Amino acid sequence: VSVVLLAHAANGSPLAGKNERMLAHKQALREVDDYCVNGTEPGELEEYNGMIYSGIDLRCKVFEEHTLNVSGFVFSSLEGVTFKDCTFLRAIVRSTELENALFSDSVIQDSSSFVDSDFQDSRFEGMTVSNSWFDGATFHNAKLETSSFSAVDFFDCTMTTIEFNRVQITSSNFSELSMIEGFVRDSVISDSAFAGADMKRTRFVDSTLRNCDLTGADLGDTEWDRGNEIEDSDFSGARLVNADMRGVNIDTASKFDGANCFGMRIDGGCTAFCEARNCSCVNVELTPTPMPTPTPTNNPAGTNPTATATATPNAGSDPVCFPGEARVELQNGLRVPMHELQPGDRIRVHAHGSTAKVEDEFEPVMMFIHQEFDVTAAYTELDLESGSRLSASGSHYVFVQAPDFRSRLVSAGKAQVGDIVLRADGSHDRISAVRHGVVKRGVFNPHTPSGVLYVDGVRVSCYTTALHPVVAHFLLVPYRIAAAIPALRILSHGVESLLAHGAPRSLAHLTTFLTAAVLDHSHSSLF
Repeated sequence: VSVVLLAHAANGSPLAGKNERMLAHKQALREVDDYCVNGTEPGELEEYNGMIYSGIDLRCKVFEEHTLNVSGFVFSSLEGVTFKDCTFLRAIVRSTELENALFSDSVIQDSSSFVDSDFQDSRFEGMTVSNSWFDGATFHNAKLETSSFSAVDFFDCTMTTIEFNRVQITSSNFSELSMIEGFVRDSVISDSAFAGADMKRTRFVDSTLRNCDLTGADLGDTEWDRGNEIEDSDFSGARLVNADMRGVNIDTASKFDGANCFGMRIDGGCTAFCEARNCSCVNVELTPTPMPTPTPTNNPAGTNPTATATATPNAGSDPVCFPGEARVELQNGLRVPMHELQPGDRIRVHAHGSTAKVEDEFEPVMMFIHQEFDVTAAYTELDLESGSRLSASGSHYVFVQAPDFRSRLVSAGKAQVGDIVLRADGSHDRISAVRHGVVKRGVFNPHTPSGVLYVDGVRVSCYTTALHPVVAHFLLVPYRIAAAIPALRILSHGVESLLAHGAPRSLAHLTTFLTAAVLDHSHSSLF
């Protein structure tokens, strides 16, 4: 096996021609099967160098100060396994599931490869990875912290909700990577390629991109917080639709030729930026579609006519919800779409800095009144002067600032241009345009104990015009109690089941009302 893998390692550096490297190491993988030890667990790995372990199932095993020299695992499951102060030399891990695995203070180098393997809830801490590659690997909810990656290739890898924290990446290749909703914090990425990568909805915080190739990459809906630096990087032909790059320091050497910057929010405005950078603020992806004649409405001065949807919703005319693409902020700082939110997730319900403790700004999702993934529905879109946008059903309550500077509730369908909404950072934003009947996919209505949440950075209520919010909040007292007392969770599940299975809403309301009368009679002062 050492001959096979050494031949594999000799086929150029990881940054050489992709096709040649792919063919070389796939040939090595075919040959390495002949050297597998089937179903046999390794003892002390340092005593078994040159062995490939196939079809083993390891649980919570700790390897410390070991060297995997021309060794590895194929078609195996490593759950809760820890590699601490280990060294991977020309190691190979193929078609292996690594769930809750920990790679700590270890070194991966000399053409080591991780192929078609799944890193689920795994962590890389204090790692040094060089001259190696990950081919067809999947990273889900993985964390890479205080580690360095040099001359590392990621072939056709998929990363979802992955975190890069205090990571140094140099001379590495992420081309054609799929990294959806990643989180990059306090990291430096230099001399690396992301050409054609799909990086939608990724968030960058206090990070630097230096001399990187992002040509043709999809960076739609990405967030670049203040403190990010972009130096001498190429975004030519990239998709930056609805990206938020306000406060990012972008040097004049960086290129954006032909980039689609429609809806991009950036200091000085998208138009001025693209005039200087030869990109476009017009969404070239959209093919004009004949629009029906809008129905005239009695709008206040300065508002737009009501728009008519171009598609037919299949969830009713008013879904009393948010679309699946609407985003909320988790306590760990990630902003996730509604379609990924789960009961128990802690989401922002108070503005940043408004409470003594940061954790008090977040509350768990108690339940969903609606959680439908594959239906479409008509929503009201509220464009804000900052460039942000909120989509909600017309009957959903939004907090706006009243003339006396106190907040009041207004349904999204009755919001007007000029109304001031409240932002998650404690600031205010003004509605610049209102559109009705915009068809979007998904129908989601999460509820929190306080009856409040922030959607797309805007403070909104969990409630709608179907019932006065004070009454609705009172009727959901059992859910709030169940969230605090595990023994009562069966109660909330029972009521939620009534709604989910089509029982009349009045029956569900009666159930919650009678229970509330026995358990509690308080209501929130937020309304």
